[in-house]
Amino acid sequence: MSLHLPRSIRGLRLAAVLVLVVLLMGCSRTVQWEEEVLLNTGETIWVTRKHVYEFTISADNPFIPKYYPARPTSIEFSYRNKKYSHQSEAHPILLAISPVTLQPTLVAPASTWGWGEQNSYRCANPYYVQFVQHIKSSEWTWPLNIETWLYDLPANLMSVPADRDSIKANYRLSDKVRAPTWHTAHLHKIDPRFTPDNCNK
Repeated sequence: MSLHLPRSIRGLRLAAVLVLVVLLMGCSRTVQWEEEVLLNTGETIWVTRKHVYEFTISADNPFIPKYYPARPTSIEFSYRNKKYSHQSEAHPILLAISPVTLQPTLVAPASTWGWGEQNSYRCANPYYVQFVQHIKSSEWTWPLNIETWLYDLPANLMSVPADRDSIKANYRLSDKVRAPTWHTAHLHKIDPRFTPDNCNK
């Protein structure tokens, strides 16, 4: 026996759902996870990742509003008894240790979220940005080009999971084999030939 609700009740339910969606639009949630990272030195460290998710409608699924990754993203870690914290709209794909200064550096494609244009970053070749923390402050700066020792190093940071609810509390190296990964070639490693189309014009 099927139950048929009056149109008025069905209409009220639909209206209630729409009101809830409107109220949630623009709401954000910060999700945190721990991630084990294999450095270019052979050492492994744990980093804390934090990312904001906003309740919105995606162009791919306009009828399914949910929490989608927003910007910026942040990374916190300790190395040789010093704490580091980095936040940027460019999403780093690599955490590496300089063989010269022995200091941590983060590398991200400069094209992420339009970071290059927003920061007047010229079309460097390859088109990555290298973040380096100032020795006497917590400020992160970037040179005009990434250093050549970074070329061909494999990415060791996870991509931000698209589904907020699927994020685990921590990811070991073995877990990251199955975890969200970068989908294009220049995100799997630091590709010395990577140049976006708009930089070739």
